[in-house]
Amino acid sequence: FRAAARAAARAAERNGDPYIRILVVGAATGANDIAALKNDVLPVMRAHTSIPIHFLFADLPSNDFTALLAEAEDLDDGDRTWATAKVGYASEPIIGPAASVHLVMCISMLHWQQSPPRSAMLRREISYVTLPPSPKQEMRVAADAELERFFVARMKELCPGGQIVAVFDGESADREHQFARTYYLLEEGLKSMINDELLPEQFLTHYFIPTVSYSADRIEAVLERTGGLVAEATFLDVPCQYQLAWEQDRDHTKHGKAVAGATLAYARHNLLKSMAECNVPEEAREKLLETLRLKMAIFAAGAPTTFHTAGITAFLQVAKPAEPIPSRLSRFGAVALVSFLAGAAAAAVVLSRRPG
Repeated sequence: FRAAARAAARAAERNGDPYIRILVVGAATGANDIAALKNDVLPVMRAHTSIPIHFLFADLPSNDFTALLAEAEDLDDGDRTWATAKVGYASEPIIGPAASVHLVMCISMLHWQQSPPRSAMLRREISYVTLPPSPKQEMRVAADAELERFFVARMKELCPGGQIVAVFDGESADREHQFARTYYLLEEGLKSMINDELLPEQFLTHYFIPTVSYSADRIEAVLERTGGLVAEATFLDVPCQYQLAWEQDRDHTKHGKAVAGATLAYARHNLLKSMAECNVPEEAREKLLETLRLKMAIFAAGAPTTFHTAGITAFLQVAKPAEPIPSRLSRFGAVALVSFLAGAAAAAVVLSRRPG
């Protein structure tokens, strides 16, 4: 964030712009983004320039914009900052004037798909990671097309030298994204509920987590087509705090309860929505969620090395070149992709997940 903030501030000064515009895409209620803006972006920008800063937060029509703008009050810097919000879709244009944005931020958003293939959602699997190869590839193709539209729109909105910072679900050939193993746990729990006739058979065709993780080579291919230059790309293997604790104390029950609780925390909202779609009586829904939690706790306790939250989170900083890039030069250039960084640095990464 700090390197991107520094580059964006310099771009605004170099261009002689009267203010710095920061576009936050998929802001939700702002918890992740505003913390990064306040702690990392603002201090760096203020160290380089006193130009006023405009924060523009964009999200879907269903977003709680009142809560978002209340959270944005933490960014108040007198008459040198102001915040606005609007409805905006990630894969579509958000800002009318071209080349008027200096920094774009999107945290835990790019992996959410606006229009996932319907055929993949009508199966008994509940997510991209649990799908078999053919429908999984179909989702990849659709996700890459959405990602390309995102970068096409942002490159038009960015000024020369402007920056994009994105944090999202990453993957490699042998490692899935952070929290992916909880999707397997949730699917096993739901299928057990159906087998016990606690949920209707059609429930799995009503519940699907529409996320797709990205690999480094797929991101590079998209950027080659859209004009983005990678300043930094890190694929961080974030460990599971519950699994690390289990490795020390071997308390299977504690591990199971913790992983089940974390899983239900992000899945609760859409599970209730799917129950309503399947005509599950409203008075029974909370009790069913508790039964599901208990089942998942048992499954996770029995397999701590299988069910956990560890996995890859990708951190990407992309610049709009101030000058055209020679077509034969890879946009990843000399940037070294860090495959996996584990340990204490990874343990410090804390991201909240939007409801699945």
